[in-house]
Amino acid sequence: MSADLLQLENFIAGQFTAPLGGRYLDSVDPSTGSAWARLPDSGADDVDAAVNSALNAFPRSQILEAIANQIEQHLDELAELESRDQGKPVWLARAVDIPRAVHNFRFFASANLHHLETSLRPHLALESAALSAHLGEHCRVQAKLMTDAGLPAGVVNMVFGRGATAGEALVLHPKVPAVSFTGSTLIGSRIQALTAPMVKKLSLELGGKNATLVFSDCDLPAAVETCVRSSFTNQGEICLCTSRIFVERSVYNEFLRQFLEETAKWKVGDRRDPATKLGAVVSAEHRQKILSYIESAPASGGRILCGQTLTDAAKLPPDLASGFFVLPTVIVGAEADSDGGLSDEAPCMRDEIFGPVTCIVPFDDEAEAIKRANSVKYGLCATLFSRDASRIMRVCRQLQVGTVWSNCWLVRDLNMPFGGCKQSGIGREGAHDSLEFYTEVKTVCLRF
Repeated sequence: MSADLLQLENFIAGQFTAPLGGRYLDSVDPSTGSAWARLPDSGADDVDAAVNSALNAFPRSQILEAIANQIEQHLDELAELESRDQGKPVWLARAVDIPRAVHNFRFFASANLHHLETSLRPHLALESAALSAHLGEHCRVQAKLMTDAGLPAGVVNMVFGRGATAGEALVLHPKVPAVSFTGSTLIGSRIQALTAPMVKKLSLELGGKNATLVFSDCDLPAAVETCVRSSFTNQGEICLCTSRIFVERSVYNEFLRQFLEETAKWKVGDRRDPATKLGAVVSAEHRQKILSYIESAPASGGRILCGQTLTDAAKLPPDLASGFFVLPTVIVGAEADSDGGLSDEAPCMRDEIFGPVTCIVPFDDEAEAIKRANSVKYGLCATLFSRDASRIMRVCRQLQVGTVWSNCWLVRDLNMPFGGCKQSGIGREGAHDSLEFYTEVKTVCLRF
């Protein structure tokens, strides 16, 4: 092992432990394409140890608040680790990801105290584990912060490994009554199939092919700015990112002109540069998947107006030449005067790409826009832009998604339920919904 590589260990029962099989996996820095850390390649025995450790461990609300304080005090360190692991710009991790983790812990620390119920159960074990899980690769730092905050051993356990080994061992473990998973629809379906004979509770946040509807009466510059942001933030690697934009035909050309103008301002490059808007995508394999959709778009009637093409690539310094970068890409119909632009059956319009790629097409009336927005198998979220309150409410009711934003994007309140429908998942997260999922309701009848 290179002395320069950070080696992480599992965190089980309050202790850092090497994987029982002694095997490790390389973790690659997306911006350079080189390994920077080694992760445990855990197996069923590691998972079993973690599950048994968690069975009787519950935190108090004061500890969740203390964890939030610890994360806040180490914000810069955690932001650098998150950026290096995932590829996003450091400023984005510092401004959004880590502060959001702080907010989540503080919210659930107090939500449990004020939740109205017929009875109260003073613990948030699984919620705290789920909230901290997205900080995964900085296991060493995050686990130390939790320990310093007074978290009892076993409340949070972190086990690294492959989905086919550690992942399946966890979801199949007989002492795990519920599984919360965020990821692809393919893996979510696999978890459903594996756990069905055990009748486990599931909360699945899966894929999305999110649509935005832009009506002619909207504030067009504001719609353009928001749509560019919702398409390309975090390299498009947010489940809630927009990847299909339907624009009313009377403003389509002007919207497209402004959208391309704004997109040109989004710099791709060094994650440490405050001017960088897009970093690298998460892996070489994922970059190739994104490029395959872009390169095949012309065969299905698409035309690439800007972004990643065979002759256009990000201009990067030599130390980033091997990084997994993709330029923000806009695809429209092949013929500028075509009636509907891209077909809804085109792969770039139908499949989840999960990258900085968005398709822009015109529509003629409200019914057409709703039908096309609902034409995919996913139903996570949608956004619409209009000044007409009656239209907004009418369209919201007809969109087959779990969340609709109107004249905004990515506004979240943990009091509100969050989740998808169709093949975007099952279940909801939020103050009430999370407590319902992670606990069991029991009816007790007494006679004296």
